[in-house]
Amino acid sequence: MVEEIIHYVPGHWNGQAYVESICGATVSCEQASSLFTNCPKCKIEWRKLLEPVTDRVDY
Repeated sequence: MVEEIIHYVPGHWNGQAYVESICGATVSCEQASSLFTNCPKCKIEWRKLLEPVTDRVDY
């Protein structure tokens, strides 16, 4: 069984049937997520958007 590729699409999609992921692919909402991705290209772009936590307190 082949694993389906889930692309990262941030934000709300406003009921659109097709959305553009951060890797540039146009995918259906069934192949998109704003919480998870297993697309290698989306993972690279998503990591660029992450910011380190700077207000962390260590006890």
